[in-house]
Amino acid sequence: MEYSQKITLLATITVNLNVPALQSREQLNQWIKTDAGRIHFIDHLKPSSFDDLEVVKAALEADLVG
Repeated sequence: MEYSQKITLLATITVNLNVPALQSREQLNQWIKTDAGRIHFIDHLKPSSFDDLEVVKAALEADLVG
């Protein structure tokens, strides 16, 4: 059987992205929050992008899905 449970993860993610221009960390943080930045980021994620995955919060309930 499988359950659906909401979890919150803390992770270090390392990925090479093509960005609009050379930017400071603060500018990149603003860009990555836009819809275009998020979509671009998600499109470049691979399993090897994720390091140090850790569950920091888990729901106390789960739904049976199968």
